[in-house]
Amino acid sequence: MPIYQACVVCSNADAAFVRRDAPELILRVIPNGVDLDHFRLSSLPRRDPPVLLFVGTMHYYPNIDAVRYFFAEIYPLIRQARPDVRVQIVGHRPPPEIQRLAELPGVEVTGSVPDVRAYYEQAAVFIVPLRLGGGTRLKIVEAMAMGLPVVSTSVGAEGLDVRSGENIVIADDPRSFADGVLRILSDPAMWQRLSEEGRRLARRYDWRELTEPFIALVEQVIQERSR
Repeated sequence: MPIYQACVVCSNADAAFVRRDAPELILRVIPNGVDLDHFRLSSLPRRDPPVLLFVGTMHYYPNIDAVRYFFAEIYPLIRQARPDVRVQIVGHRPPPEIQRLAELPGVEVTGSVPDVRAYYEQAAVFIVPLRLGGGTRLKIVEAMAMGLPVVSTSVGAEGLDVRSGENIVIADDPRSFADGVLRILSDPAMWQRLSEEGRRLARRYDWRELTEPFIALVEQVIQERSR
């Protein structure tokens, strides 16, 4: 008898990896989700000048690499066109090299915060310039649930049922990423469309809905073990 009777993964990419090594294992794809009662649209005005927001655990190397990449190759392009733009880096335990970014004009590195919603609700664009890592990004769904448009790399949006130009902007090179941010900042209709479609997508990741297939899987495993 195998050690495990079933496995739950968060994306189809993860499922393909598991199936390669354990083809007989019961497998379910249940994506990461969001508490839509906690993360919801706010009536507070967005900050002016506009803020680009990055949220993540800042001692996690893929996040460190993402922030390095953003400031080395993307931010100068944005700043050239919109020198008023500000950036907030929000997340636990930023290393010294990330903390030093706060010395740049318009950049804030917060470290841990008591409630990340205060940052989502006043930012203009949520940025996910990730190049490394796997799984799915809870922070994208949280940002969408709060009506914040998202610009991400393909790696950053992996595992989410997103469509570039409809509910997100996907950009995998510095110029495209910068252009995506700048278009959102300069086009209120685009900002509004991405906000609305992002919130619509976030409803599909409501934890209350995602628990049902997990409960069904547990019941299936119990029934098979009792035979």
